[in-house]
Amino acid sequence: DAAEGSGAAHAEAVLDRAARALAPRLPAVLASCQADQMAMRRATALCSNVLKHCIMRSGRGGGCDGLVAGAPGDAAAEALKAAFMRQSDPEALEHIALALSYLLDLSAGARPLVRDLASSLKARFMQLAPLLSQDRDTATDEEVPPADAMLSTALRLRILAKAFDVSLCDLEGFGATALGLIEDRATATKDGTTQLISSQLAVAMLELVVLMLTRHAAAILQPEPLASCVVHDPIDADQLKHAPTAAEDMLSLATAMLIQDPCTQVRTAAFAATVSLIGGWWNGARFSEAAKGEEESQWVPSIDEELSIALCTHLGELLTEANSVPADCSQYQGAPTPGDAKGASAFSQLFTVLQQGLVPAAGSTALLSDIDRVRLACLTCSLVASCRHQHVAVSPLPALVLSQGLSPREDLQESAWALLRRLRREAHLNSENAEAFFLTLLRAVQVVHQDMGPQVARDLSYRLLQHVGVGKLVPSLQAALLTALRQGVATAVAEDVREGLLEALTPWITKHVVEDGHLRELAAWAETQASSPEQDEAYQKAGLATFVDACRVTSRRGERAPAAGEAAAATPPRAGEEH
Repeated sequence: DAAEGSGAAHAEAVLDRAARALAPRLPAVLASCQADQMAMRRATALCSNVLKHCIMRSGRGGGCDGLVAGAPGDAAAEALKAAFMRQSDPEALEHIALALSYLLDLSAGARPLVRDLASSLKARFMQLAPLLSQDRDTATDEEVPPADAMLSTALRLRILAKAFDVSLCDLEGFGATALGLIEDRATATKDGTTQLISSQLAVAMLELVVLMLTRHAAAILQPEPLASCVVHDPIDADQLKHAPTAAEDMLSLATAMLIQDPCTQVRTAAFAATVSLIGGWWNGARFSEAAKGEEESQWVPSIDEELSIALCTHLGELLTEANSVPADCSQYQGAPTPGDAKGASAFSQLFTVLQQGLVPAAGSTALLSDIDRVRLACLTCSLVASCRHQHVAVSPLPALVLSQGLSPREDLQESAWALLRRLRREAHLNSENAEAFFLTLLRAVQVVHQDMGPQVARDLSYRLLQHVGVGKLVPSLQAALLTALRQGVATAVAEDVREGLLEALTPWITKHVVEDGHLRELAAWAETQASSPEQDEAYQKAGLATFVDACRVTSRRGERAPAAGEAAAATPPRAGEEH
């Protein structure tokens, strides 16, 4: 430990020296590399990492305090602003936006420069938007076609929106215009008219609107003091009142796109936009309530049945395509786990893949590669795994993700286990979470049973329980598992008879994670559920007899096993053990 501490201290000292040497020279570094795309990509990455180090070492010694305050910070901000408007490489632009977000906290002069950058991009966006209207003659005197100019502007706006509110808190103007472009895409698709909003622009607009509304949600839910993520944003309380309406409009448009848009990437973008928007808003509301120490009713966007069905249908399509990719094809390892804040988010990575897939190679059309299909499926599952919105939690979406425990691909299996680990970890917090955990597992088994039959559902049951735990569960989890099993018995014949469903649940019993007395009680309770000959026949088709036998056989197996103390007494001590 001492050696590790010494090594870490030495590494920090080296980085401090590098930061002190490089911070004043960042404008010169950017200027010298601007003509070479790859060199500029490395230079912008260097800028963001140097400024990140300055943030992390602020107030901790090492001589990094004030390195980019005052004139050096103004010069760095000017250089980054100029590079942002001049460069076309998306990766370099991402690094610049990240560097600007750090600089906002390091230099007082950065804020007006970033605001001016956002203002100029916003003005250009508002100027170009009417030129893409269905009701307007598209012939113009512009040297660059309006569609191309708008795409270039929108791509910069959606990248800068990760660091600053590019709408300048203007929902009635900028927000309505952005939603209007998305609506034009949906309307043209529905009516079969000429499509003026390209797939690439539609994806960019969906990402931009979600980023904008998420920033506004943070400002609404915690107005005083503003959350650190939006502390530099311009705030207009009157404009923020329109945010809930804008969010509802966004979800309505996402529904239309999920149902009818012909482009897979656009439908996937609509899926990601929906889950990210409602999940982010939900989290913000819960954080706000916790910070205030009281349960206050906060408005959060919701999803209706039509949108829920559309989301499930699209996720099913993505998973089907990903599972059709041969298992020996290269595995995807980059999907972040829920709660991981060290790398790029699943949302950001997913939209990057979507944009890359819509840029055609020279002389060809844009197509998704096999590994990109897998990446999209894994990242989409990661979004679902991170979303705690109550409507998502009780929908079939988590069940579809968990069903990937049976996938032939290890990367898709890991998507299922990532969600299961999150739910299992949160199940220990309270009884409500514990019950929700096992009910989610039950829904996964039910979904697979409905689509693939009892034997495949039984295999999933077994795999799920393998990842729940080893040995007897703690009492709260035992109670939750028993509640889920009782609901499984009740729903096996609730509407149509789910033939063999209860047989598919027997691994939950034979895993022997519940006390024997509880298993005997469950068996006795299950036998009393049939109140008529017709119900008795339905329960037998569902596999009730096998279910009850599993409970009793497993409980008797526990009775036959020697008690822990008896087993220890009967086992001779190993050589060298103390008596």
